[in-house]
Amino acid sequence: MVSFFFNKNRGSNDFTTTEKFASTIARQLARYSNDFRDALVALDLNQITRLDNKKQQVEKLVIELANRVKTWPRRVVIVIDGLDECDTLKDLLELVRKLLELPSAFVIFISCRPDQSVKPFFEAIPPKDLKTRYLDDVDDAKDDLLTYVRRSLRDIQDTSGSGKWPPEVPRMDAFAATCGKLFEIAAIRIRQIRDRTDTQAPIDIFNDIPNTPPLELWDEYLRILRCAYTARLKSEKTQSDEHAYNEYRLAVGTLITVLESMTHQSLADLVEMEVWQVHAVLQPLYPVMVIGDSDKATKFKFYHASFKEFLLSNHGSEQDGEFPISFGGARHVETLKRCLKNFQISDYGRKMWARHLTAVTAEEALHIHAVLKPFLEKDLFEWLEHMSSCDAHGRYLPPCIRTCSVVFTPFNRCTPYSPEVV
Repeated sequence: MVSFFFNKNRGSNDFTTTEKFASTIARQLARYSNDFRDALVALDLNQITRLDNKKQQVEKLVIELANRVKTWPRRVVIVIDGLDECDTLKDLLELVRKLLELPSAFVIFISCRPDQSVKPFFEAIPPKDLKTRYLDDVDDAKDDLLTYVRRSLRDIQDTSGSGKWPPEVPRMDAFAATCGKLFEIAAIRIRQIRDRTDTQAPIDIFNDIPNTPPLELWDEYLRILRCAYTARLKSEKTQSDEHAYNEYRLAVGTLITVLESMTHQSLADLVEMEVWQVHAVLQPLYPVMVIGDSDKATKFKFYHASFKEFLLSNHGSEQDGEFPISFGGARHVETLKRCLKNFQISDYGRKMWARHLTAVTAEEALHIHAVLKPFLEKDLFEWLEHMSSCDAHGRYLPPCIRTCSVVFTPFNRCTPYSPEVV
């Protein structure tokens, strides 16, 4: 068996792009056939792996060599797991299509969450070459989910002393049925009960979880976020709830945009909040995020990459009206503004503002001049002094500053006369 898997939670481009797709498959195929291995080592591998065209890589490293081999085992299975977690999904699908040119001894097994961009690809493959099976129809998946839910619920400690935990088996099975046959939804709901942050009895949280399954995973994220930030706000519109909502927009909108993982302290420094405020505003997200303790160096992390994808989407924005809980994309201009404003107290802001400047989208670029001009006119020299005092000037001086037309004089410390060139 040959395998390649995509996983956005691994935090490496190797697991989210097709950069090493062809070379990984070729290397594993070399274990199955001496003829394939001998043909592979005879190639100029350095030249091929540097090709920007990934289809050419697949053609030269996999397809051509596999078709030269006269004898393969009865079946060679190529497993591609987590198709939907590839950042360049459209390009990946073209590579998978290329793999269909492999000899008849090869079988390609693909696992993927339902995705609208994937369905047309499979519909275009001739039925004789394709077999699909949906996990919704597989009894084994249901049994595995039941086992997972029962064990997880039994492992939860009832520190409240209610004497009503764990629930009876039929109620556990009913709980499993509310998870929409998805392990990730089951994990979210179990964490909601297990990692509760108050003295509430686990049976009470268990009883409060909806008894109907969500239509999809993102509906579960909507439920968590609405309960945490907008349920009361949309009905009562109290000042305290609106303040909590605005802090959510600030803290979470920053977390989905920053280019490094953040601790309580680093996020607080960047967004001008107290550490305890950061902890309080993010704590309701404990079913879907690693929150940790505010006095430790625990870094915030989303349990599943799909939660960040949800936050970057516009999902639910129309229904939530003036209080949307998704963001419609990363907010690099907002984060850049925070970096430039708070670089004196924020290590992240001091080091990373230039990277956010280069990451802005075409739409965001319209607002860059208003953000950058005051910094160049008033704070650039002070930023340079900070970087010099940290002995980091050479490492962190961004290209946009190295090429910017800036004049330093003893009387006018920083006089940018052409900020629009940045």
